Amino acid sequence: AGKYTDQLGTETCTECPSGKFNSDLAVTEVKHKNLDTCLQCSPGLTSELGALFCFGCYVGSYNTSNTTEPCRDCPSGYMSQAVGTGSNAWLTCVQCYKGHYQEQSGQPFCLPCIPGRHQPEKGALKCEDCGQDQFTNITAQTMCQQCGSGKSSIDGSARCLPCEPGRFSTASGQECEDCSKGRYRSKEQEPTACLDCEIGWSSQEGSTKCRTCDKGKINPTKGGKCTDCPINKYQ
Repeated sequence: AGKYTDQLGTETCTECPSGKFNSDLAVTEVKHKNLDTCLQCSPGLTSELGALFCFGCYVGSYNTSNTTEPCRDCPSGYMSQAVGTGSNAWLTCVQCYKGHYQEQSGQPFCLPCIPGRHQPEKGALKCEDCGQDQFTNITAQTMCQQCGSGKSSIDGSARCLPCEPGRFSTASGQECEDCSKGRYRSKEQEPTACLDCEIGWSSQEGSTKCRTCDKGKINPTKGGKCTDCPINKYQ
């Protein structure tokens, strides 16, 4: 099957060329006597070398009206939900929509970007991570949202987290930063601002609480730093 010979007395058969077929299972000799016994595939169908039958291109590929031409995959970044045939067969391949991607060729669908990723362009091979202090929490997004004030995130995040104690942010999309010296923020306080230490107390950068000034040091202002007692004075 799928072969013919035009030479008498030979044991070697020739395979039917691409675009043709021979489905006789070596039962009838006259059906294998020359190339003409290999039948032409119908339009929209094709075959491989030595075929017993013709087949249609699979979804995600296309084929011109030339039955000898193999099925061609839609390229990466494209999809096809129908089999393309004819002179404009490749037009059945369409670019992936925004928020979607496809890195493989010959696919009937594109994949949505997962939370934490996005794609603003059509025909993409992959999705892009949301940047720092940004997020997406649903699929197929074309852009990322900024974290609200008092929250932050790392690259590729599906959600934002409150600034850690001792840190804060005052605006959307702003990175969390350490409280300055003389200020603090505990876990219980809002992550949008730090509080001043009281008189006689101070703190280091990124502190979650204040401490009294060491002996020999004073802080006469709220939110100030502990400094040495002046000459000829002590504490």
